[in-house]
Amino acid sequence: MKKIRKYIDNSNLFFENLLEKINPRRINFNSVKQKAIDKIYVIIFLFVLLPILYISIPGIIDKEIIKYKFKESLNQNFKVDFELDTEVSYKIFPKPHFHFKDVNIFKDENNFGNIQDLRLLVSLKDLLDIKSIKIKRIILENSELYLDHKDVIFFDYFLKGNLSNKDLIIRNTEIFFQSIKKETLFIKKLNKAIFYYDKKNQRNNFKNDIELFNISNNSEFFYSNNFEKLNFKSNFDQLDLTIEGASSIKENNGFIDIDLANINLPVNYQLEKNQFVFSHKHDSLKVFTNKTNQQDFDEDFHFKGVTNLKPFYLNLLVFLNQLSLKDLFNNNSLTVEVLKTQILNDERLNYDLSISANKLKKYSSIKDITIKLNSLQGVIDLNNTSFQYDENITITMDDSVLSFRNNDVILDCKLIFQVKDLNSIYRNYQTPKKNRAQFSSFEVLLDYSFIERKINFKKIKVDNKSNEKLNKSLISYNEENDFLKNKIEFKKFINNLFQVYSDG
Repeated sequence: MKKIRKYIDNSNLFFENLLEKINPRRINFNSVKQKAIDKIYVIIFLFVLLPILYISIPGIIDKEIIKYKFKESLNQNFKVDFELDTEVSYKIFPKPHFHFKDVNIFKDENNFGNIQDLRLLVSLKDLLDIKSIKIKRIILENSELYLDHKDVIFFDYFLKGNLSNKDLIIRNTEIFFQSIKKETLFIKKLNKAIFYYDKKNQRNNFKNDIELFNISNNSEFFYSNNFEKLNFKSNFDQLDLTIEGASSIKENNGFIDIDLANINLPVNYQLEKNQFVFSHKHDSLKVFTNKTNQQDFDEDFHFKGVTNLKPFYLNLLVFLNQLSLKDLFNNNSLTVEVLKTQILNDERLNYDLSISANKLKKYSSIKDITIKLNSLQGVIDLNNTSFQYDENITITMDDSVLSFRNNDVILDCKLIFQVKDLNSIYRNYQTPKKNRAQFSSFEVLLDYSFIERKINFKKIKVDNKSNEKLNKSLISYNEENDFLKNKIEFKKFINNLFQVYSDG
């Protein structure tokens, strides 16, 4: 890019020097040979130099007149105040344009942003009349924009405007979304955005390529039904996620069609004052294996949620009949991919997520599952996550923290086991009678690696009392984690702990 820019600058300089060096008085008209050369000069002048001279005219116009003309046009298009009091230069290549450096933007006397490079491409038809000169393309590069919820009109006004004779391009720009108190809520990196007129569909389009919470996203927006409906499509390739839908401007509601890892979810939503309310209820969750075939993923699935916009807080409840641990926590699962992006631990995102399921796929002994995911100012926990095991044990999670260490996702927690019928458990595991000591509860401190899929035990208490022999026996399983391989190994693991505890 630097080489291309250098080439363009050198080309501009070359033609400026060429125009200065051409001197008609040096031509000798006395010889026939010279007359042939003169004709060549005339042809060059007419077909090459005259067009260059024509498009060079704005370079000799008073810069203050140009600034006033463009300032008036820009302020009318954007409804903000562009301060064009900096130095301006005129370039012929790659297309005739004016270049402004370090332009400040104000709205209602407040700082709206700063543009390091503002380029205005002009129409070639009106170069002789500065009053009629028109901007064909506006390019904002290396900028910072400071927006609150009301300033979305900055983009909305342009999307609704007349883009048939001009377009807007924004590159390498950071957008700072601010609260009413001008506190930065979050930053969006805008790699490229373009407002343009789609001649084929006869409508204005807005396309952008952004980074939001370390996740790349490209989106498209356009109005239909006489600006009464805003249509959009957004792709998150890292998450294998596509969101497509439409919003009714008058009714403040709409629908979203979510394609998530081959799963299709239709969602309805409603905007209510400071809240975004959404829900999905479907007899079956469809998994699309290809364009023509589909199969039922679950017998019952639905969710609902509310997002408070000021301040941001998400409350989401998900209900399903059957939960798959493989789909939820596999190394290649969406859950792990989202965790690895670290979007969930952003301190600007506060949320309370709850997933409830009747049973666990392939594990009939585990039922009544509730997974809680909570975040407050970047601290994530799974406190109050619980499930029933074999109808005789209730397992609850407490003192948990989800963190990111060395490219791994680690859950530190305490699991509390409340025993209802201990004798029934002993019978199920065929525990020898001599190892059947009595207790009513126990708790285990551990951490779990989502990437390595490995448990690291730290400490165990039975009836709120420590037991060193039991601790050593439990920690000895940290190396291999063989008890996770199958039911037989897990049964051996449990009976060994019963034996160590009964021996005292």
